[in-house]
Amino acid sequence: MIAKRNETFKELFDSNDMDKLTKSLYAPDCKMMVPGEKTAEGNGDAKKLLSTLKAEGAIAISLGAIEVGPMGGSELLYERGDYSFNNADNVTMKIGKYVKHCKPYPYITGIYIRSVFKTISVNIL
Repeated sequence: MIAKRNETFKELFDSNDMDKLTKSLYAPDCKMMVPGEKTAEGNGDAKKLLSTLKAEGAIAISLGAIEVGPMGGSELLYERGDYSFNNADNVTMKIGKYVKHCKPYPYITGIYIRSVFKTISVNIL
């Protein structure tokens, strides 16, 4: 389920369909904390942030899961990992960590990303 959502994210980001990306994968109350950017709160802010990254030249995103598992015995899952956005020259534009909380229906209930100084990205897709 999580790998499919990451694949969908990459496909929609690559096709620059930020409206569909944020409406189908992010909850209305999501949070995105990308290094050097104001915290994006909600689908609208997430769409603006991702659109800005794309407009600034991000053409590739790498999502690398470090840990995936259930939360509290419920159907809620979490994924913790690293991400990076790269430009056409394969230069990293943004790098950080993320935590996603996923319910078994098609959206992420929250995403929290913070800055890191060094990361290892493992492509799970």
